[in-house]
Amino acid sequence: MSKDARYIRTPLGNVGLRLDGSPCAIDGMWESVDTPDYAKSHPVDGNWRIAYWHEPDGAAHVLECRLDPSVACVGGSASGERLEATEIDDEKTALVIAVEYDFEEYAHGHGEYEYDYVATADGCAATVELPADAKAQWIVFGVSWIEGFDEGSRANPWLVGDPGGDRLRLPAGVYEKDGSGPYGNRTIEWLLPIERPWERKADVLALFGGCEMVEHTNADEGYENLEDIETIIEVVSPASASDLWLGFGGEYTLGHDGTHVHYAAYEGDYRELKSDIRELLEDKLLSERAE
Repeated sequence: MSKDARYIRTPLGNVGLRLDGSPCAIDGMWESVDTPDYAKSHPVDGNWRIAYWHEPDGAAHVLECRLDPSVACVGGSASGERLEATEIDDEKTALVIAVEYDFEEYAHGHGEYEYDYVATADGCAATVELPADAKAQWIVFGVSWIEGFDEGSRANPWLVGDPGGDRLRLPAGVYEKDGSGPYGNRTIEWLLPIERPWERKADVLALFGGCEMVEHTNADEGYENLEDIETIIEVVSPASASDLWLGFGGEYTLGHDGTHVHYAAYEGDYRELKSDIRELLEDKLLSERAE
């Protein structure tokens, strides 16, 4: 995953955003949505809202919210009034990806709702085509899934169409790009840059309790390519000689089991880093030292 990308883990694979075919996401809001009243009798196992801020630049763009499947699954249209959605399943989990849009003949000036983009949903993605003259706006996707579904519960992921009230629409004036509005900076906090990300090293390492750690800088053999502000921390576990490592510098890096993930220096990505570390610890990959 590139440093500019984020994703949601689901039982069918990772769901993320693509702009003109390339992974993206730092310019947006990713939040797990508290289930509304409808969910009390129709529960889901995951319910997320992803809002991407579109800033016009004189060019047309294609924005996708797409599943990268990790298991064999199929998808198809599950659209409805003011909702373009695709439902994907592997006969065990049903997942819906949706974006607000109306039937095409009503979307552009024929009904109560008007859109300056075109939205479609099929296969593994919900797609928004933004013309060059599209206004500055949030494009909002919903991602919801249910595990162990049967015919009686199969429609439950459609809950994503109403995760917080009026479909996927964000209340006017609440989610302004500058954080203004009655909710202040509650949402835009995900976008706040971290000025000196390497200075949060102690906060991250505190998650590991008494684990033994080895720190490397550019003064060490084999690490000469590190910048002066960069350090690599190896977390030593009895289970493996190289269970986990962390990189601190202009961004964050988490390496484990031969792979690594980059996290940009934004509050949302930093929160994601700590969440991923906690998941590793909860999975007892480092349990003998972390307890």
